[in-house]
Amino acid sequence: MTMSPTNINHNWSVRIIQLLYFAGVRDLCIAPGSRSAPLTIAAEIFVNNQPETQDPLILHGHFDERGLGFFALGIAKAKIRPVAVITTSGTAVANLLPATIEANQTTVPLILLTADRPEELLDCGANQAIRQTKLFGDHVQSTLNLPTPTEALNPDDLTSTLEPLFAMLSQGPIHINCPFRDPLYPNNLNELNQVTHIKNPFTDDPFTTPYFDLDKATNQLHSIPLAPGLVVVGRVNYEEALTILDWAEQQGHILVADISSSLRLLEHPCLLPYPELMLASISGQHWFNQANQVIQFGGRLVSKRLNSWLATRDGHFIISTGNHYLDPNKKAMQIQCELKLACDNLKHISVLDPPPSQITTAIEGLISQNFSTSFSEISANISISQSLSENTSVFIGNSLSIRWMDLLASRNNMMLPTFTNRGASGIDGLIATATGINEAGKDVLVVLGDTSALHDLNSLSLASRCSTSVCILVINNQGGSIFNLLPAAQYPEINKRWFKCQHPWSFEQAAKMFQIEYHHISDNDGLKDQIEASRKRRGATLIECHFEPDHATDIFKDFMKQVCLL
Repeated sequence: MTMSPTNINHNWSVRIIQLLYFAGVRDLCIAPGSRSAPLTIAAEIFVNNQPETQDPLILHGHFDERGLGFFALGIAKAKIRPVAVITTSGTAVANLLPATIEANQTTVPLILLTADRPEELLDCGANQAIRQTKLFGDHVQSTLNLPTPTEALNPDDLTSTLEPLFAMLSQGPIHINCPFRDPLYPNNLNELNQVTHIKNPFTDDPFTTPYFDLDKATNQLHSIPLAPGLVVVGRVNYEEALTILDWAEQQGHILVADISSSLRLLEHPCLLPYPELMLASISGQHWFNQANQVIQFGGRLVSKRLNSWLATRDGHFIISTGNHYLDPNKKAMQIQCELKLACDNLKHISVLDPPPSQITTAIEGLISQNFSTSFSEISANISISQSLSENTSVFIGNSLSIRWMDLLASRNNMMLPTFTNRGASGIDGLIATATGINEAGKDVLVVLGDTSALHDLNSLSLASRCSTSVCILVINNQGGSIFNLLPAAQYPEINKRWFKCQHPWSFEQAAKMFQIEYHHISDNDGLKDQIEASRKRRGATLIECHFEPDHATDIFKDFMKQVCLL
């Protein structure tokens, strides 16, 4: 008996969804589209027929593929497991590229499941048909162009086809291109509304398959000299940060923690306070220079000053789980392994004496003197760091937001998961990423600039659907004021028009459009109060603070002149 094309597409798609589930996918993000209808319908039917004993597969929808890609990125970052995205064909696929680049740069496991026209409809003027298979280029670990399903193809063969790709997920995203012929929709959904359950065909979890040479990594770790070492912590996940902190406590090391490490905002004897300001001071530089070598966990450091100092070190060792080289100075020896393995094998490094406490006291005095009396862009970021609470994840946007927090944020007694998009450091998709992080179940505090918020207005629709508290803090300095700290500032009119893109806009009406609670704040106490109030509300709150475009950067320059004299 000949199978109908609808059943062929359906059976093929159901098997793909089943294999995604066995590869560890528990969140599937779907954009609307006809060519992807077989995959979307298969996902819905799979969920409706899941046994109660299984972890549920959660389906998420969004109309904008670019936002959906970043939303999936946020889920994968927070849950530390693969997330799949389904799109239709054409430019819908291209809209996933920004999130894919970020995922690849930071080894986040995304599975891009893109529907396509069959081969005979390419390069002939057919609607919504483009060459998709090479679209992501080097920004995915691998691309697979599946055959168009026919009766001659056995869905069982998909297991051996997809398993090698799933094993690459620990190093970043993969792309699976799925052509389908018409008809794409079943005549009678009830005929297809049954799923033949299969056993897990994978002997090991593909996502957790070891990806590094254990003996090589162990030998490299043991080859690191005994000399006194400074320990730098870049972008690592929360569990890795706990492991590193535990190791530092046992060994007595002082950690220089980047804002993306989940350690920078914690007050702890093993954590160097205000590391970039310390390095800017004369006394702090003397302490840094006592280190004969540097042990660095993770990469993507925010601080340019720290990166410049690292360029002067001869002994620099970077330990990372990913396969991307992470030293912009191209001098470091990089060791690829799990960070727990590194900590277990790095108990021979000599410990630096802690820096004199009077340096920290002097820096804190200058911060108070310069930023505590008036409401400024900088004091707002400090107030935000003082308003954190348990069961909260922090997401910090790029440009000035992350620099203010890395430089000046106050420390507190809570270690909170802290997320950033520092792979490519783009200002797009930040709201979407934060709402994806919210799917892990914690409240989320989001800090970003006005230009970043303008880039991702569509994703306020995602924020409006959040079930726990998401507080979006928009620091509105009327454009890209980071350029005031860059060489463009020497050309004021050019800087204003072409670099800062100065504007007069507020986000009140955008919040209203998406039915999001909105508050405009103009003082530090009011900001702290409103952050606290947002935690008691379910759903999203948008808090906006307006500042003059040049004020924060002007006072910051004066502040840094004072720090450099310490």
